[in-house]
Amino acid sequence: MPEFVSYRPPLNPGLDADHSALELLPHSVARDQRGHQTWFGYLRTGSRREDEVKARSEALVATAAKQQARCEFVSERYLERHRYLFDNWLVLSRAMTAAASYPREAEADALVAILASEGIFQLGEALRWPQCDPAMMLAVIARELQLGRLGGRPDERVDWSGNDDPSGAMMAVSGARKRVVPAFGDPANWPQPSIESFSESARATYRRRERAVRLYVAHVPFDVITRETGLSRREVYRLLDRFTAPHPVHGIFGLLALVPGQRIRGYRRQKPVRENAGNSSGYAGALGALIDRVPQALELIYEELLGTRAPTEPMCDRAPTFRVLHRHWLAALRDVGLSDVDWPFCTGDRGYTTLVRFCKTLMQRYPDRAVRRRFGKAAAQRMASVGHGVPALIHPQRPGSFAILDFSRVDAASCLSLETPEGRVLHQVLPRWYIAMLVDELTTATWSAFATLEIEPSADSVLETLDRAIRPHAYADASRTEQGQALAIHIQELVPELGFSGVTVLKLDNAKCNRAHEVVSNIIDTLGCAINFGPPYQWQRRSAVEKTIGQVSADGIKRLASSYGTGPGGSSAARCGPGSNSAQDRLPRCRAATF
Repeated sequence: MPEFVSYRPPLNPGLDADHSALELLPHSVARDQRGHQTWFGYLRTGSRREDEVKARSEALVATAAKQQARCEFVSERYLERHRYLFDNWLVLSRAMTAAASYPREAEADALVAILASEGIFQLGEALRWPQCDPAMMLAVIARELQLGRLGGRPDERVDWSGNDDPSGAMMAVSGARKRVVPAFGDPANWPQPSIESFSESARATYRRRERAVRLYVAHVPFDVITRETGLSRREVYRLLDRFTAPHPVHGIFGLLALVPGQRIRGYRRQKPVRENAGNSSGYAGALGALIDRVPQALELIYEELLGTRAPTEPMCDRAPTFRVLHRHWLAALRDVGLSDVDWPFCTGDRGYTTLVRFCKTLMQRYPDRAVRRRFGKAAAQRMASVGHGVPALIHPQRPGSFAILDFSRVDAASCLSLETPEGRVLHQVLPRWYIAMLVDELTTATWSAFATLEIEPSADSVLETLDRAIRPHAYADASRTEQGQALAIHIQELVPELGFSGVTVLKLDNAKCNRAHEVVSNIIDTLGCAINFGPPYQWQRRSAVEKTIGQVSADGIKRLASSYGTGPGGSSAARCGPGSNSAQDRLPRCRAATF
């Protein structure tokens, strides 16, 4: 955040005799320009141990007060609302870290000239400024934003690449208008919804709204906007909120949200439910309307499906079927006074299909509670450590936000053929070797992959994997087509705009090669990205790279005759078959290389 200038880990709990380390929530300490401290405590909403969380929160507030600091709490709901802000500041922090040891005087002078001539500028315009390095310019802009001397909207989706389709994010001297639409680039290139089939009045309404948004982006005063479009300041802000509403596929709704009647939020029924005899239609949103009118209908589902409260009866079914749950649900609705003319009693299946669909949604949303309720505590603990675990608080928002690096051990004996400058061919049997992969967490596409041919991965292999992702053209082993053209495989080859962009957060496991000093220091100093090692023995935290490794292994190495098998009874010798006593003849050749 611009008002904070430094962050540091929490104080040593041992300095406080009144509170132990277990009583304090996880937290961090931020300091602003005046030296004042703010402690941020991190918690998850909906915790089953609410009393313990409350006590730990109070202990954190008391400890912060003794240090003359104020305390704020951050939950996953806050991070979800500010996901673009967090992701954008990760990008800006990476830019400042990567450029820390490079001179930036030319870019700083260029930024001063831009502000002096225009005052307000587009990010893509600054990144393409002549005789300026885009990475250095981004670092200068990030520093000015951090110090609060430059204004913008870092809490909205921004394209930081500055390529042919630059970001439409606007920057200005602090104090200028900051509520600016992130858009899809230059406003002249915004995708236009098809309005030919609209009525004349609907087309006029859309054009008036679009005109107002475009005038706002051009920083036209509100009195001019109102005079030209007839829309007030409040209405323009409402349109901007719709414009920037998150879209499940395209990032934001954009101009599509300005179409009259376009729905950008989930359906919520307002009309009372009426009996529609002999017809199954006309009940859209009936369950939501029932829950709003009769909250007990939802409480029973939560209690029996997720076990939110202790059972009050001496005998209870811990894993009721949907039929049993439906029967209890109908009985509870009868107790609150619903009759045969009310939903769900007025339908043919009495709302069974809708109830099952809703229960499955709840089980997907709260899998830990559902598994604990239906299969016990041991099953919930197994689920927490295998396959799912605690949901991540921070999710990637763009390609390159998070990347995962890992090594895959090839479970097949191979024969490597080496051709010497003298023309001799040497054969070396390798029992096992490794493939290094760097996978993007959002798209599961690969940034780089190559065979290390090492018995154990080394620090050099880690650095080479990252170097291949940033400078793929520097390596001559690219796959080629029959015509000799390079074959695009990795994400920066398929989307050239992502080239040289690097990653913001790099996830690694706790292997020795990853924790080496030369690896950590080189990655931070060169790429500027943050490194997250993650908890040990928690492979599910790196599910994207594990899935990619599994697919590559299943489609490649495991199909070879020299594979080591799938169990204790499998052996390479049994599958290689008779015909030769030479290991070079029995094993498939990996690849011919010339040195």
